[in-house]
Amino acid sequence: MHKTKSFCRNCGALCSMELTVDDGKIVAVTGDGTASPYGAYLCPKGLASMEFHNGAENRLLGSLKRGPNGDFAEIGAERALDEIAARLKALIAEHGPRSVAVFHGTGAYHNVLAGLLEKSFLAAIGSPNLFSTMTIDQSAKWVTWGRMGTMASGKPSIRDIDLGVIVGNNPLGSHQTMPFAPGECGAPARALAEAKARGMRLIVVDPRRTETARFADLLIQPLPGQDAALFAAIAHILLRDGTCNAAFCARFVTQLDALRRAVAPFTPEFAAELGRLLAEPPDRRFGYRLTVRRVLEAMNSAYLGARRTARKYPVNWVHMHPDDVLKEGIAEGAAIELRSATGRVIGVAKAEDRMRRGVVSMTHMFGTLEPSTDPWTQGGSNAGALTSLERGLEPINFMPRFSGIPIDIRPCDGAGTPS
Repeated sequence: MHKTKSFCRNCGALCSMELTVDDGKIVAVTGDGTASPYGAYLCPKGLASMEFHNGAENRLLGSLKRGPNGDFAEIGAERALDEIAARLKALIAEHGPRSVAVFHGTGAYHNVLAGLLEKSFLAAIGSPNLFSTMTIDQSAKWVTWGRMGTMASGKPSIRDIDLGVIVGNNPLGSHQTMPFAPGECGAPARALAEAKARGMRLIVVDPRRTETARFADLLIQPLPGQDAALFAAIAHILLRDGTCNAAFCARFVTQLDALRRAVAPFTPEFAAELGRLLAEPPDRRFGYRLTVRRVLEAMNSAYLGARRTARKYPVNWVHMHPDDVLKEGIAEGAAIELRSATGRVIGVAKAEDRMRRGVVSMTHMFGTLEPSTDPWTQGGSNAGALTSLERGLEPINFMPRFSGIPIDIRPCDGAGTPS
């Protein structure tokens, strides 16, 4: 038995780890404070990574090849590489190097050699085709940044931030910070606590009083989808009152007059009235809005099978404000039906006083693709079944809508709290 150093591949924090290895198998993992800027910190996903390294969730421990009948059979790594090389050589010879592309998936971002290897491989064969989650399902973010403009000064250190604004993000649960939110990916609570002690102010905008919101000087809880109107009203006030940073705008901002005209209608009174109107949906069939959340113990669908995650989240509860639970006549742990214009799921109700009234929150990636019948046997409820793959798609990359979905909630029989 011996100890060795490594690092966690789960997120961009890349936290340092000390592994205890016995006969080639990892038997213990702890945070390694000798190298990490976050100290001896590991989140539940990092601690659970030992389970999956050792084979949990049907991890592939070798290469597989699909046969003529569609079944997979094991194949040695050297033979697999030889066969792949032969196929690639034939493709390039017949169709040219642009017939080959590489897709860089989410997990590959945390593999320190993957990016270098992929780009070197494409350069060697002469193909420009490198795709990723950032160019496919996340591309709207970068297109929007390009249209609106973004500072090219790089990621600011949280030590330099005087006012942080976090919108629709919960770093204490997601460990997602820059470029989406101020903070540190590793030990985010500690980083925010230290920044607050230094004097940083924090504004959190979220329909739910998130875990991160406990550090907030100001919490704004709009309805999902109302954030654009909120920030248009803020820009309106800054430009109207001349309280924006004039020197910064003069040096770095273009089309300020066009922005002034665009936000002119968004007075504070108009934004408040718009919020009131949105709280009273025109389609009375759908009195609630669904938003999705992350949990600290999982990363999308990964780690849902970890022992700690399975114990803490046997299902992804349907979180509602207690007043809404009472209004709908729903008991804690009762089965409820959630229905949108395009789908339905069965969920399990859970009162949460941190929710805004009229908003329902569920963790995504639970459940199955099969029709929803019993969350307790199906591993939760598939919130994606309430989205549309045809209507309301994001116009840049055609991603479906996952926030602010109008839904109806009603009690239903069965599938409640298990005995």
